Order: sequence, then C-alpha cells, then structure tokens
Amino acid sequence: MKKLISIMLTIFLSLSLFTTVCISKTEAKAALSYRYDKNNHTLYVNGRGKMPKYSAQWLNDWSVIGNVEKIVVESGLTSIADYAFSDDIDGNSGTGRNGLNNVKEIVLPNTVKTIGKDAFSFLFKLKKINIPKSVTKVGERAFADCRSLNNVTIHSSLKRLSNEMFYDCDKLRNIKIEKGVKIIGKDAFSCSGIRNIKLPSTITKIESGAFNISEIKKLALPKKIKSISSFCYTYCRNLKKLTIPKRIKKIGEFAFSGCYNLKSVKLPKSIKKIPKAAFNECEKLTKISFTKKLKSIGPYAFERCKSLKKFTIPKRVKSIGQGTFSECFKLEKITIPKSVKSIGFEAFADCKKLKDINIPNSVTKISKNAFYGCKSLKTITIPKSVTTLGKHFFGFTQKKTNKKNEYGETVYEYVKINGYTVKGYKGTVAEKYAIDSGLSFIALD
Repeated sequence: MKKLISIMLTIFLSLSLFTTVCISKTEAKAALSYRYDKNNHTLYVNGRGKMPKYSAQWLNDWSVIGNVEKIVVESGLTSIADYAFSDDIDGNSGTGRNGLNNVKEIVLPNTVKTIGKDAFSFLFKLKKINIPKSVTKVGERAFADCRSLNNVTIHSSLKRLSNEMFYDCDKLRNIKIEKGVKIIGKDAFSCSGIRNIKLPSTITKIESGAFNISEIKKLALPKKIKSISSFCYTYCRNLKKLTIPKRIKKIGEFAFSGCYNLKSVKLPKSIKKIPKAAFNECEKLTKISFTKKLKSIGPYAFERCKSLKKFTIPKRVKSIGQGTFSECFKLEKITIPKSVKSIGFEAFADCKKLKDINIPNSVTKISKNAFYGCKSLKTITIPKSVTTLGKHFFGFTQKKTNKKNEYGETVYEYVKINGYTVKGYKGTVAEKYAIDSGLSFIALD
C-alpha cells in the first residue's frame, strides 16, 4: 500500500512539475507588458522570448495614443511581431489609429533576432532606428513608408534585404550595407531620396525594382552581379551616362525605363538582347552603342526616346517589335538590315521627322500602324517580298471625335493624310493597300 501511495505521489509530483514548466514556458512566450513615461513621451515594451501577434495593449490606453515620440524595446524579446508597431490598421495607413503616428525614434535590443513584416511601416515621422547585429531576418515592408527615415545601417548578420524593406522611405539618404549581405530584395530601396549607395562585394543578386525611382547618379554593381533585373533602375532621373560592365550578360525588362536624363548607353559584347521597354521614355537619349552580335531588340525598347535621331539595327536582328521606336519624335534615319523579316505594330508610329526609309526585300510582314503618324514620310517603297500589310500602316493619322467609350474616354478616328504615295509592284499587297486606302500608287514594273 505504501509502495502504491509512493508511486502515485511520484506521478502527481511529476505531473505538477510538467504543468508548471508548461505554464512557465507559455507565459514566457506570451507575456508582454508596457509602461509609458509621459515626461519623455517614451513607450517601453518589455517581454521574454517571441513577441505574440496582436499584443499591443497600448491601443486602448488614451494616455499613450498620439503622444509617443520614442519606443524602447527592452532586452529579452527575441522577435518583433508582424505589424507590431505599424501605423497601418485596416488599411488606414498613417492615420495614427495605433497611437504611434508621432514616433521619431525606435531602440531595439541585441536580443532581437527577427523583425516581422510591416513591423514598423507607415511611421511617417520616424527618423532613427537601429537594426541590431543580432537580427538575421527581416520581413517584407518592415520599414516601408517611414518617410522621415534618413539613415540606416545593415549589418552582415542580415544576409537578405526583404522585398520593399524601405519602400517609399523618400528621405533616406545615408545607407551603410556591411560586407556579408548577399541579396537585395524586390523594391527594397524604391525611394526617391537615395542619391548614392555603396554596395559590398558580397552582393550576389539585386532583384526586380530594387532601386527604381531613386536618384542615383552612377551605376555601381558588385563584381558578382551577372545580370540586371527587370525594373531595377526604372525612373532613376539623375542617371546620365550608362556603361554596363562586360560581365553582365542580361538586362531585364524595363530595367532603365523612364531614366529621363540618360544621354548615352554603352552595351558590352555579352549583351545579346535588348528586352522589352529596356530604355523606353529615356527622353534625352541620343547615343547608344552595341556590337554586331546583338540578336534581338524587344517591343517598346526605345519608345518615347524623344531625342534619338538615328539608329542602325544590327545585322542579326530578325524583327522590329511592337512599338520599338514609337514616338521617337526626332528620329530622322533608321537603317534596317536584310536580316529583318517583320516590322511590328506601331513600330515607328509618330516618328514625325522620319523622311525616308529603305525596307529590304527580306521583310514579309508590316503590321498595323507601323508608320502611322509619320508626317514627314511622304513616300514608302514596298518590296515584292511583303505579303502582309496591316491596316493604317502608312498615310494615316488620328483626330478626336465627340464620342466617348464605355470608360468615358475620348474616341479617336483614323484620318487619311493627303499627298502620300505608295511605291510597289502591280498585283501585290502594296497596290491593294494604296487603292483601298485612297492613296497614290506608283508601279515599279
């Protein structure tokens, strides 16, 4: 009997101890407290272990709401939860509904290892925050829309900068990235205030849109970078001269789109393809150099390059894509090689100064609106090889009507321009197009 009682007592004590341990662990993980010093306008947050989600008790404290200027997270917490201090609640970005819209400084302890997504987003007045060396992971948009933040240091312990990490931090000027960081995520530094940034040699990848809309003046790529991602430098208005290193083998779509002040571009032999819209809206671009090894020029590649006056298409290029040179208002001379077989939709639309063009007898198709709005191009010669001519490809422009479409937008209609002539051969699509469009036709046979 005594033995039985002893066994039962042992089991009871073991269960009690197990329960106590479990409760202690649960409390250690979940316990979070705060205190507010109204004299210093400082909110102190205290806890042990991982910060629980949605644990901001100060949301119900009217003495805190709107008065906090500094947040101090005390030693003990190992993580900052998703949206922990964000001023974006239910999509009401920056409204101050979480009481932190006046925060200017945040202090984090060296016990913190991870920072959750949107942890500090939309703190419009935040000027200063330290990212401790202990941090190894930061969630997406962690500091997005901190529009007063002006300097930041990224330690080597953080190997990857998350997507949109500093998105819209438009006053961010001084950025220090330590050697050891490897990846810069999508739109990580998509903020207009950045003028200069030195990237460490350890960077191996810069993802899409990483520096778009920034004000950087010079392209500085670490040696391990072999390609430029899509949208990476879109709308970098201060970029004036671009020389791409020889080791770069690929440029992504829209990579330098909207770099308004870019005047010259030099591509290395390693670049075989200019992708879609790579340089569109580069309004001051007058010079671009590349080798004969270039095989492809994508659609809209040079659309709205309003200062471009001449261009020689390399001999290996097989097609001129959709809108490739559309709205190049100053383009006067274009040289098309015998390798080209097709000219795409609106390829040269609204090239108002283009006066003459030689279409080689390798071309079999000219798409709709290809030379639409080319007001100085009075005569065009179509070789026998062309079997397809798109509607309104030549000799037409558009004018406004009084009609509106289903979206309330003004409807335009095509208008034939008098004095335009098609030269070609009898019985071909050239003659048919001239007759159907009411244009003059001169037979070459």
